[in-house]
Amino acid sequence: MDAQFVEEGAQVANIDNTVKNKWRWAWLDEVGEGGRPIRSWCKKLKVAGACMCVLCHKKLVYGSNGKKVLIRHQSDGAHRAAVRSLAHTSSLPGASAATTETQLSMADRVCDLKIRVCGFIAEHDLSLTLSQPLVELINGDTVHMVSNAAKALLVPFGGYVEDFSRKVYCDIEKFPKQKELFSEIQGLLHMEPKSVIRPISTRFLQMLDVCNRLQELIDPLIVHYYSILSPADKRKYR
Repeated sequence: MDAQFVEEGAQVANIDNTVKNKWRWAWLDEVGEGGRPIRSWCKKLKVAGACMCVLCHKKLVYGSNGKKVLIRHQSDGAHRAAVRSLAHTSSLPGASAATTETQLSMADRVCDLKIRVCGFIAEHDLSLTLSQPLVELINGDTVHMVSNAAKALLVPFGGYVEDFSRKVYCDIEKFPKQKELFSEIQGLLHMEPKSVIRPISTRFLQMLDVCNRLQELIDPLIVHYYSILSPADKRKYR
């Protein structure tokens, strides 16, 4: 099913050239119910004027009314229940890194993981006969193991990876001119423009996607920051 979606940050002008309201990646930064950004459940389809809620497995047509369609979808009963179960309090765009985060109860965390598993089954068109036995396997111990294992992988780095990723994201994505410049650099390098992914402190597994994206963008990042590199690094990357 991943083949149906457009990678975040990619150009979609050719896809949406026939619709009134064009897709904007900035919509995904909107924070909805439960403090979750729209990107946590919405993906752009390779179809003009349409995206999909991966929680509800529902196609949303925004071509006529734009972002309003996504906002209204959050009021859907089934969607609201899923989002609330998955809710994590994370920093709003531009907020201080010192923002306090709310800790979910074990019951909420178990529900969170169950919904994620169901969403995974639906998104990848797996047999529905897998749903019940997989969901029944999930309990508090499962949540602890998955969370702790992911968190432990980052411990040896002393928070450097998360901090570095967050600084790069804020440095480029929070300033329109810097974001435009970074996109132009990618174009000059004959690359499809992509955005830096915002790291979220409560999602340890997400750091894999964050780091992979930084690795993909290593060349334009070097060009972007070349002026502040040390003389040794400038010689290295010249």
